[in-house]
Amino acid sequence: MTLANSDISYDSSLEYFAKLSNAVFDSHFYAISRWGLATGGRNLEGYKEASANGMTFVPHPWVGSYDAFAFHPRTICADKTKLKDMVESLNCTLGVLGSDNRLLYEVRRQYLELQMENIFRQVRSLHLHKDPLRLGEWSHRVNTEGRSYVIETS
Repeated sequence: MTLANSDISYDSSLEYFAKLSNAVFDSHFYAISRWGLATGGRNLEGYKEASANGMTFVPHPWVGSYDAFAFHPRTICADKTKLKDMVESLNCTLGVLGSDNRLLYEVRRQYLELQMENIFRQVRSLHLHKDPLRLGEWSHRVNTEGRSYVIETS
């Protein structure tokens, strides 16, 4: 299962998940940082124009920025008490800056046995905003009150 904003798209690299065994998928919680254009183009029109001109996409593994998540629902949903506590503790809306880190914090808190990975090198996702201007984003961040988690990437 993947969880993402509606303006996330993938290329054929999404097939990465079809190659995983159930045992591997059951023991991991994947977060995925987006890919973007080396020269800009944050909206759909910019991506189409750049792609038509042969521009290349590059990964953007910004520290703590995840645009999509993939996990096996039975792993998270098996223990209803943990799931209920996690959902009630989130107290934020996905898609708001910082909500991704807050979600990871709660998953880490409840499911220590899960290995968390940012697989942006294996799966390419594009976050295509309708409008390239995102003024005031930082003033609308989720107040995590220190309850935030970042996956270390190399």
